[in-house]
Amino acid sequence: MIKKHKEKLRGLMPSFPIYIELNLTELCNMTCTFCPRSVDYPNLNLHMSLDTIDTIATQLKDYQDSVIIHLSGRGEPTLHNNFDAVLDKLSDFQVKLSTNGKKVDQYLEKINKLYKVYYSIYDESTISYEEALRKYNFLILDKRTSNSNQKYHNRAGDIVNEFTEANPKHPRYGLLCEKTFTVVYINHNGDYNLCCNEWHNPTVMGNIHNETIYDFFNYNTKLKTFKDDHLNGYRSCSPCNKCNKPLHARQVALLDKILYNE
Repeated sequence: MIKKHKEKLRGLMPSFPIYIELNLTELCNMTCTFCPRSVDYPNLNLHMSLDTIDTIATQLKDYQDSVIIHLSGRGEPTLHNNFDAVLDKLSDFQVKLSTNGKKVDQYLEKINKLYKVYYSIYDESTISYEEALRKYNFLILDKRTSNSNQKYHNRAGDIVNEFTEANPKHPRYGLLCEKTFTVVYINHNGDYNLCCNEWHNPTVMGNIHNETIYDFFNYNTKLKTFKDDHLNGYRSCSPCNKCNKPLHARQVALLDKILYNE
């Protein structure tokens, strides 16, 4: 059914990303069972340079009110070797932080000023969900433990266990994924990668120091290949062909409303 609406869907896609996701560091202080770090993904002392942060901020200055910078990626953002300076350089933007909370107290004053903060409670957390709820009731708390009945996907084939989703195919939208149409993922070294779900040998499609975010999102030929594939309802390209991330429920609801008046 997705082919019937392919061109209409293409016209609905934004001309600039909604989220800029930054992989600030390749360090993490947890090894959760639903993460590739629990299997074989290494901890590496690699961090996004402040020069790269400056380049990102410069390119986004005309989109301050419409774009959200998401500090997440493959590592724990607060472990960046100069996290204070990162927050200062991005202070004019809507910044969303996803964190395991272990260093929240250290940066609490600045974190409390961010657009959104998702504090996830894991099996390895030293604080319970209830304790965190009492102490940090101004943050968005998320319970992500083995007892939370939360489903995860297989990180483009990098992790498979009892937590992962099954068949991601949607009856109307096939294997469409919103990632390529709404998110630009920038690795610690400035490389554009496909998305946060590709951990081992991520696809390099350019670098922010050689290609602006706008040009990458609209004209990069590698990214266009993935977009066209998804608009056909397929995932024939690697790593998408190994990924079982479903189309996000919010995107399904939006598309149903536009295409089917539901």
